[in-house]
Amino acid sequence: MFGRRNSDLELKSAHMRHPGAIHVRWYMVLLLTVIAIAAIAGIASTLAMGQPQVAFIIGLVSVAFFSRIGC
Repeated sequence: MFGRRNSDLELKSAHMRHPGAIHVRWYMVLLLTVIAIAAIAGIASTLAMGQPQVAFIIGLVSVAFFSRIGC
């Protein structure tokens, strides 16, 4: 750790991707789509069971989640 530097070892930087709009994170798109479908299914199923308060809470949480992701 201390002492002379070993000249045999070279520090190499990792290759970074270009942060352009062309590279879309498809796994993120897929995950958000699954979350949206699950939220809609949760709202529909709780409304079908006659629990509009729970469906409203699920809707509020999902809108808050997607507004945080979008902004």
